[in-house]
Amino acid sequence: MGAWSIATAPSAQALSSYGEINDWPTYYEVPPFPAVQWQYDTTFYSRLEAWIRFFYVNTPYNWVTPAQICGYGAYVNKPGSHGSGRAFDLSRIYLHVDGLWERVFNGRYDEWRSLTGSALTVTRKRYFACTASIHYHFRNVLTYLYNTDHWNHIHIDNGVSGAGNSYFVTSSGAQVEFVRAALNYVWGYPVAINQSWDSTVDYYVRLALARSGGAGPLTTQSYWQRFCQTTTRFGTGKQAY
Repeated sequence: MGAWSIATAPSAQALSSYGEINDWPTYYEVPPFPAVQWQYDTTFYSRLEAWIRFFYVNTPYNWVTPAQICGYGAYVNKPGSHGSGRAFDLSRIYLHVDGLWERVFNGRYDEWRSLTGSALTVTRKRYFACTASIHYHFRNVLTYLYNTDHWNHIHIDNGVSGAGNSYFVTSSGAQVEFVRAALNYVWGYPVAINQSWDSTVDYYVRLALARSGGAGPLTTQSYWQRFCQTTTRFGTGKQAY
């Protein structure tokens, strides 16, 4: 599930190699977890940098650098977005919290799904808070909810959103499923988690947005972005609503 080998892209693709994202070093999520350089389409890489900066300023003040990003890479010699260096598989993020290394995001659902009590609640809440920060920037985001292939990472790509921020459409099963999970696990509303959009989901979205000072339809980009940002801030403990 996602454990792609570290690959080198054909030179004709003119991809660029980086061992960090916005100066956060990258590590391969396979023992011995080496520091690595991966190859990216430059526009996609710029979007990843924008996402990391956004994530950092919308998380608690005591979550500080230095940081580490772990994943399964970007370019992979296969069809689709990975084959053009326009996708990244994220597994973990570490930051310093009160002077100690802490895993502030854990994408390894295959490992933490057996947790119970507050350990499960906090891990899952942070998972969807981080996912919200990614959804703000990228139209295609696949979590463990999508299928078992994504139980050990979140897939991120800009195949639809390109160089801009994302937008919400009710026909996207992955986006709807994320909204439902965020409403349930972050905001605390009794929403079933599936890929169906309905008036009940819209109602709870507007309740969540009203708590942050404004409400409207997620199909309006500014409200979608507000939902993603406030979910990031609320879910990580940056701000209460």
